[in-house]
Amino acid sequence: LSPYAVRMLLTGYSDIEAVIEAINKGHIYKYLTKPWEPRDLKIEVQKGCEYFELQQTIRIQNEKLKELDKAKDHFLMLIGHELKTPLTSILSYSESYLKSEVWEKEKNQFVKRIYEGAQRLHQLISDTIDLISAKMGKLKIHKIHSHIGNIFEEVISELQSVVESKEISIQKKTVKDASYSLDPQLMKKAFRKLLLFAVERTPKKGIVQVEIPRAFGPRDDKNVVISISFPWKELSPKEQAYLFEPFLILG
Repeated sequence: LSPYAVRMLLTGYSDIEAVIEAINKGHIYKYLTKPWEPRDLKIEVQKGCEYFELQQTIRIQNEKLKELDKAKDHFLMLIGHELKTPLTSILSYSESYLKSEVWEKEKNQFVKRIYEGAQRLHQLISDTIDLISAKMGKLKIHKIHSHIGNIFEEVISELQSVVESKEISIQKKTVKDASYSLDPQLMKKAFRKLLLFAVERTPKKGIVQVEIPRAFGPRDDKNVVISISFPWKELSPKEQAYLFEPFLILG
């Protein structure tokens, strides 16, 4: 069945009420009566094809709008969840600090927690701005000659508390000449997401192996493969598809 087919009524039937009923019930696009010219009929059929293509385009656009609306709701839910976590930490430690409910020796630890929460909040806001800019086609890429290994070391340093809490060992292998023309900030964000995913999935006292970069064909700035491996089951197609989604909640 073709529910979206364009229907044309060609008839010599003279009962106008029957014709009207057929048009209303059959959702007729065009009504033609005898006699008709082959040339005119051909033109009408061509117009019907164009109308069908137009309606099909509208249906596709409507489906895309529905998907975008769902994506918007999903995005707002995720960003609300992600923003709530550091804000709760900041407010909790700040309230305790202001009420003097902590010993003097604990104050530095509280200030550290507040700072870490603020840093996380800053990172989320920055990622959100980048995401919106990318969606609008306005994300600016600032390429400079950078060493990938150095960028990765910065990421490891930022995630040190997470790595140490699980007693995970990160084994890194970097070739001597690992400098490329790239945007260090965007590369750093990509590294951070990949490494955080690996650390979250790796069992306690496990090992995460990083190879930067792994050889893959002739060396040039457009052909670099970075390998991050960890002891876990193979990612499902769904997990692979969502790996670079913004604000991914790791389970």
